[in-house]
Amino acid sequence: MTARDPAVSEDATTPSAIDLNVQVVEQAVEAERGGQPTLIRYSTGVLWLGTVGLIGIGALLLIAATAVGASFIAIGGLSLAGLIQVKRIGERALVIDNEGITYTTIWGTQYHVPWSEITGARVVSRGVGLRLRAARSRFRVPPRNPRRSRDRGSLFLPDTLDVSGKDLVELIQPHLPGADDDA
Repeated sequence: MTARDPAVSEDATTPSAIDLNVQVVEQAVEAERGGQPTLIRYSTGVLWLGTVGLIGIGALLLIAATAVGASFIAIGGLSLAGLIQVKRIGERALVIDNEGITYTTIWGTQYHVPWSEITGARVVSRGVGLRLRAARSRFRVPPRNPRRSRDRGSLFLPDTLDVSGKDLVELIQPHLPGADDDA
């Protein structure tokens, strides 16, 4: 039998969600110091749960109300397609390096924004908003004409990324033009 430290509880061995976010940010800071890009993936736990729930409810409702059950199964199928795409993106959903930010949406649209084109970052409802000097479509990879004539000078990074909005803003702020002036 091994002696246990009375100061350490059993809960101390399992990290909480806050501990995991702190660990992600600490790893990102270490990577930045070493000149390596910071790689952030999508968090998929809730998406998996929702997908299984939609398909399961759809299967149950298929017997009682065919149209409603089929709708749930179809929405669950779309969610499953999103999960497959997230798996393909892997660790590169958001890449922060010395050149700028590269963001890939769940459906595969990619944006690369140099630091000189980002004027600010702040936590907004359900994610982080980046203010850009030019229209968002200008930073799309590969370039493409916007579908709408009114293109906004902002880019939204959703809270489905595997880092909190506050921590993400803390990772971005030091790279912004004028950040050295404030220090």
